[in-house]
Amino acid sequence: AVTLYSLLQNISIIGIALIVLFGIHRLSDQPINILYALLAGEVLVMLWSFYLVHQRIGLTGQLGARQSAPLSEVLAAARPYLLTSATFFLMNWTDKLMLGLLSSQAALGVYDVALKIANLGIIVIFAINTIGAPKFAEFYSQKDLRKLETFTHQTTFLIVTLTLPILIGIYAFPSWVLSIFGQAYTTGQASLLILVIGAFVNAASGSVIIILNMTGKQKLAHRILLVVGLLNIGMNGGLI
Repeated sequence: AVTLYSLLQNISIIGIALIVLFGIHRLSDQPINILYALLAGEVLVMLWSFYLVHQRIGLTGQLGARQSAPLSEVLAAARPYLLTSATFFLMNWTDKLMLGLLSSQAALGVYDVALKIANLGIIVIFAINTIGAPKFAEFYSQKDLRKLETFTHQTTFLIVTLTLPILIGIYAFPSWVLSIFGQAYTTGQASLLILVIGAFVNAASGSVIIILNMTGKQKLAHRILLVVGLLNIGMNGGLI
């Protein structure tokens, strides 16, 4: 299940989009074809996911011979995950939208590069979360809190260990890293340093939202993200 989840979440959309883009490109080389290819990847993976869910759970609301629940309960349990994902998605766009409205396009371009560089430090988090999420849920469903605690410590230690060297390298040479993209981008040094510090806090905190979501605290996770989202708007406004 972990392998299948990773395939659907991280590989399939881009892989399908590239195949579609290659086919479209032979007929037309318009830039908008990239959007069409990504849309095709999203739709096909969505349909594939529905098929797999139908095969494993079914659309009758039955979750298996040993455990069953009405479909309405499944959807009710899934709703907080949808809200959490939507809130998190909006938070990821807040900084860019506000910078575009309150500052210049040049500043937005420099910031976007700085953000992409800082995000190199959290690739490890996404990778480990992909593996960790099902394990958090498994240990919690088995009520094995000791294994859950141990696994949480192990994943957090692994995240920090693998992320810290990357962030230290970026923090030590911010101007040089930015200059790779052009001298004009070195003006984003202050932004890059702030983003790197944020990435370190994110890494050191571990898979907090994932753990809450996988241990029946999805409503709490959504409330936390709502509060953080409001703080995010205020702090972005202040820094801009």
